[in-house]
Amino acid sequence: MAISREKLLKVMEPEYLSEEESDLDEIGNSFFKVRRFRWQRDTFRELKDHLEEVHRDQLTPQHQGQLKKREVMERFSSRGAPEDCPKFVRRK
Repeated sequence: MAISREKLLKVMEPEYLSEEESDLDEIGNSFFKVRRFRWQRDTFRELKDHLEEVHRDQLTPQHQGQLKKREVMERFSSRGAPEDCPKFVRRK
């Protein structure tokens, strides 16, 4: 299924992006705990992951080193889908 750039840009807003919470590991390094949404389609989640990877790869090594690590949690976010959530984003 091809999705237009315009439709994709409309859903790259905070209410469609995973919840993140800062935490510290055992040695005091800061990282993000990421909770995904149960209501999002796997294909949309994979697309977001791919776009994030492309963005990270385009950063300079200096900026890549400044990124916080992210740990995807097994527990899903409790936040529900936006009311106007498009079908290509939301599970049935």
